[in-house]
Amino acid sequence: MFNIFKNNLQKKEEEEVFENKVPFDIIANPSPRRREVIDLGNGREVTLWDDFLITPWFDDLFKDITQANIPWYLNNSVSDPHDGLYQFVHVYYTANEWISENRRYVGTILQTIHEEYETDPILIRVKANLRSKSASFDPAPFHTDCNWLTKREPTPKWKTAIFYVNNNNGYTFFENSDVKIESKENRFVVFDSDIAHSGTAATDDHRYVINFNWF
Repeated sequence: MFNIFKNNLQKKEEEEVFENKVPFDIIANPSPRRREVIDLGNGREVTLWDDFLITPWFDDLFKDITQANIPWYLNNSVSDPHDGLYQFVHVYYTANEWISENRRYVGTILQTIHEEYETDPILIRVKANLRSKSASFDPAPFHTDCNWLTKREPTPKWKTAIFYVNNNNGYTFFENSDVKIESKENRFVVFDSDIAHSGTAATDDHRYVINFNWF
């Protein structure tokens, strides 16, 4: 999680940015992120960034989520009411309001989204998912997020994004595609919300991700 290879000047610069940070108001990362566009086939694609947050912001978020600083609530399903799986969730934003006291940490992700897209996302939902370490990967059924929006006329277009909090051997995969996105800490992926996708548990650790949906 901590980069011990940074020189003292780099560490000092990041610490200064961290100490004075105000989400949505400053530049979150002074250096370019590694960005990759992955072809899923049939005109579909996923955009992936590694090292999405600067180190101090990521470390702050990592500790908040993985060290029992936020309340987790049991869901008796993952993507379908009858999938026979379970996960724990923490909802940050839904129904046009913030409902989590821990929103400061996801605010740094939203600031970074703003920088990459040069626009402020209009949020639909933000929630963290925790699938506990398992003896098998137990993939969830394919699904798309926020399906209630398809009832609107005309149907709007929105984005799904996943922020990967910790390293583990679980992964995200997509319908009618061989692409698998490995769970690597501080990784961020974005794709159109009409792309059916799924995720697995991990067999080597708990799996923490944060899901975002926005217009």
